[in-house]
Amino acid sequence: LYDGFHLIDANRRFMIWSRGAEILFGRSMKEMLGQTWSCQLLGYREMQGRDIADEKSPLQAAVTSGRSTVVQMEAQRSDTRHLRVELQAIPLFDDVGTLQGVAEFYRDLARTGSKTPHEFNELQ
Repeated sequence: LYDGFHLIDANRRFMIWSRGAEILFGRSMKEMLGQTWSCQLLGYREMQGRDIADEKSPLQAAVTSGRSTVVQMEAQRSDTRHLRVELQAIPLFDDVGTLQGVAEFYRDLARTGSKTPHEFNELQ
């Protein structure tokens, strides 16, 4: 269903960087844990090649809406190549509604083809 994921805390610091994310992005867990999440760090851009600003990111959309957000976009590997991915950002709230973090799941579109319907809708 997905090729990699990471979890960030409410301060946008990486807390978990999965083995799949290591493979997909070419970045080790050791390199990523504790770093501050940003679109620039992960090379997020629209499919048309335009950079995505943090305030326009799927992560921010998920936090603002309080709901899972799914988009197709590009992300950058450590070797500077861009991958086409389907990303699902899921805000994580505690019992009283306080944001505790965000999970981002990635599906490599090269593996399944970009015309595949959004598989992540099943996770909502």
